[in-house]
Amino acid sequence: MNRSDPFTTHDVGAAKGGWRTIAVLLVGLSLGGCVQRQLVVESDPTGAHVFFDGFLVGQTPATIEFHHYGTHEVILRHDKIGKGSTAETFQPRVEMVQISPPWYQYFPIDLLAEFWPGGIVDEHRIRITLDRSDSSQDIDAFEAKAVELGVFPAEPPEDEAESKQP
Repeated sequence: MNRSDPFTTHDVGAAKGGWRTIAVLLVGLSLGGCVQRQLVVESDPTGAHVFFDGFLVGQTPATIEFHHYGTHEVILRHDKIGKGSTAETFQPRVEMVQISPPWYQYFPIDLLAEFWPGGIVDEHRIRITLDRSDSSQDIDAFEAKAVELGVFPAEPPEDEAESKQP
């Protein structure tokens, strides 16, 4: 009598081969690269402080790694160039930068791109020119705002005003 016993062992050679295939695939996928997303910010003049989405990330030229496409805020601020009366100052600049994904970053192709052997670098470049600032215009604008707010010209305190009268 040949009955099938539910507890009989079966040939597991095929199962071992299946596990090997899965292991090889997992190792292969783990060795794959990924997409590096970079924004290169250049400025005229160079050496401006770069803020990316509110965080200081360095000075121009700066390479910033980002994780999400879309609109990002880039702020450039530059210290004075030179010393004394010949020093040049620059107005800060705020730019809203739209970073669009390349064709290989749309579903379902993006799944393949993420595991592409060796990786992919997606680089975007922007160049921002900072406007020179005339310090006398800055002072005039500051004084105009102070007058508008009623804090300039400051009136002397009453004690001093009375003591100066004969």
